[in-house]
Amino acid sequence: MAPIVVLLIFAFVFFSIGPFGSFPLNDDWAYALAALKTSENIMIPHLAWTIPQSPWAIPQIILSAIWIKILGFSHFNLRILTFLIASAGLWGFDRILLLQNVNRYTRILAALCLIGFSPFLPLSASSMSDIYFFTLWIYACLTFELAFRTDKDKIWIIGFLLILLCSLERLFGIVIAIAVLIYSCFLKSTSFRKLVLFTVCSLSIIGIIVVIWNHFPSPLKEPLLQYPSIKQRVGNFFCVFLYLGVGVLPFALASLNWKVKKFPYGLIVVFFLFILGTWLIAPWNFRTNISGGTMPFFGNLLSRYGFFMQDEVLNGFREAMFGEWFWKLYTLISIIGAVFILGELWRSKQNWLKNWSFTGIASLLYLAIIITTRNPFFDRYLLPAFAGLLLYLATSLPTPLFKINRICSITGALCLIFFSTLVTQDYFRWNEAKWTAANWAVAQGYSPLTIDGGFEWNGWHHFNNTKQNENQFPAKIIISFSELNGTSALKEFSYESWVRKGSIYCLLIK
Repeated sequence: MAPIVVLLIFAFVFFSIGPFGSFPLNDDWAYALAALKTSENIMIPHLAWTIPQSPWAIPQIILSAIWIKILGFSHFNLRILTFLIASAGLWGFDRILLLQNVNRYTRILAALCLIGFSPFLPLSASSMSDIYFFTLWIYACLTFELAFRTDKDKIWIIGFLLILLCSLERLFGIVIAIAVLIYSCFLKSTSFRKLVLFTVCSLSIIGIIVVIWNHFPSPLKEPLLQYPSIKQRVGNFFCVFLYLGVGVLPFALASLNWKVKKFPYGLIVVFFLFILGTWLIAPWNFRTNISGGTMPFFGNLLSRYGFFMQDEVLNGFREAMFGEWFWKLYTLISIIGAVFILGELWRSKQNWLKNWSFTGIASLLYLAIIITTRNPFFDRYLLPAFAGLLLYLATSLPTPLFKINRICSITGALCLIFFSTLVTQDYFRWNEAKWTAANWAVAQGYSPLTIDGGFEWNGWHHFNNTKQNENQFPAKIIISFSELNGTSALKEFSYESWVRKGSIYCLLIK
């Protein structure tokens, strides 16, 4: 019953944002284009159509190509596929909770927190690779949770195949193989024969991936290890606590003690230390220029302008969706949640090994590696780590005794989902208007290659012409959030979301 309730809520919020219309979002134009080209001739050599934004995502591209063959191509069709993959991920996450004997209330709360985590819904409504990686990650973890319980060879083989798929979707899937070795050696006993076999299989995975990586043309290669500075790593680590803190706030409400016998001096001290760190340490993150000292410190999905930073995806000026007061409140909530995480880890410090499941170990290892190796760091990278944290909290926290705790926690989770729905719906509406404006310019006789229509439009239309002289198609039309100097407005395209009204301008360069 619990997963059915969660999936119904997820389906309701997904379709309420109106994810209709055939236009790309974020980097997903790259994955959609790769799938479209692959569907024209589904053979491995044609996977070379993957481009800088999708150097991996092999399972996703193949699955999407098959989906296109069946239903035809449109960005909306691909979003439906991502929605189904996300739903499967939620179901698998619930199965892991069930394996840990988590009660029904806590399972529902954990799943709602996952849906309400700011990157989850917008990623589920796009064709980005993060949801595909997340779902493969969840099922790989679920398989090894079963493997360590049953020690059946069949389940170990399935687990190996899932690691392969997960690693082909994103190279960090290999972290699961490392987690298996650590979990086997230090926390769970298994046969030496299986450890040797699994080590050989893991090395084989790395070899296969290297061969596939070398198959791509050299311009598509990007360094896996990006070596951020020590200062950036510390800033990213601190900011990660703030982001995760917002997501686990409903658990803090569920464990709130309404009859405090002893004043929590320690937590108060940690709270003020976090306030000081948010002012001093968080800006060490490389995207501090978008934060102004408050959340959000990572860009890409959740940002001060709803989604993305100003001027990153479209010309012109767009007013912020929420004022400074909102981000101060959001920062306060994130600090409270971060203090709760540290408090809970300290409270159960003697039972860390007992409470950390295989999924938790894998998630912690994944988080450590991406903080160490990734720069820039995006909020969407946190999905696997957040799932592991939710699992830890769900198994370590007792079921709330007071009815008011349950009501507050579920209400808090629904508020997070509501907020995510608001910003995602707004994101769809102005992107829809942007794409409409660019298509209108094409209908007036302008070539798509002479239109500066923002990040997605330019990527979708210019990629196949990268070998041609850039000056061969000088920009004549600019799609913008506002009117610009040196241009004249051809037409204004209004849009309206649940939180505001706005306009997109089609401008002719003078």
